[in-house]
Amino acid sequence: MPLMRRSPALVRALVEMSVDASAARSHGATTVRAALLTMSAYGTPAHALGMAQDYLSLRLDALSRDRPNRSWVRRTLSSGTAAALGVALPTLASAALMAAVAVVSCPLLG
Repeated sequence: MPLMRRSPALVRALVEMSVDASAARSHGATTVRAALLTMSAYGTPAHALGMAQDYLSLRLDALSRDRPNRSWVRRTLSSGTAAALGVALPTLASAALMAAVAVVSCPLLG
């Protein structure tokens, strides 16, 4: 992944945003936002939380967006539907192609 090798700052920001999202799922976005704002106000030790100050406004913005809290049932159903369509559509397309080839080639053979 050449892009990632050339952009370590972007990778750090994505890692931090992933950690923020995980913490928000466990403790709530408001709590994580408050923790980030507190850390930014008092500063962070460079040896412990050096990445915490990077892209703070982007991280706070991502936490402030209202995301619907979907239940595991809904996530499972939507994933199952996507998987079924991923299998069914190519199968139906190949069956239609085979039928078309049969319709075209049968008169030629007979």
